[in-house]
Amino acid sequence: MRGKLSATMTVREFENGYWYRKQLKDFGERIGIPAAAKLRKDVRIENYTSNRETKDFIIEQGRRIAPDVRKKPGVWYRLNRWREEQITKGARPTYGDLVRHYIALNRMQRFERIAIRCYNNFVAEFLAADKKVTRAEIVAAWIELKKLDVPKDYTSWVKARATQKRHRRTATS
Repeated sequence: MRGKLSATMTVREFENGYWYRKQLKDFGERIGIPAAAKLRKDVRIENYTSNRETKDFIIEQGRRIAPDVRKKPGVWYRLNRWREEQITKGARPTYGDLVRHYIALNRMQRFERIAIRCYNNFVAEFLAADKKVTRAEIVAAWIELKKLDVPKDYTSWVKARATQKRHRRTATS
């Protein structure tokens, strides 16, 4: 439910609302806060929505602080996990904290790989192990791996293939 900013609202109503930067600035000017147009949305994150408008706000604020920072793949996933982690720990991050962390993530040289078993990580591991492998070979290996009762990662695929080869050699001996 989205209410309107009002001078008569309670602190609880304000904190439990979701307000966009423009709404806050307009409200600040309406109630006479000096230099309200220059205020940043440095309020606690209560009802976060990871939508285009929120992302655009974070990018815009990030560029104001660090104009040289460019968007990097994987930032939104990591930013959302960071926000969730902060809240889980009992911290009450603000949008300013989110913007600063967004900048820090984009300045990182390289991200630590997310520990999940998926096609993208399988491809990356396969390419790291074999520079001459073709896309068709990787896809075929992934299809083969999906049928196996093993974790879906390159190491498990290599071990399963080695086991299959040993069984075939033993059966033909």
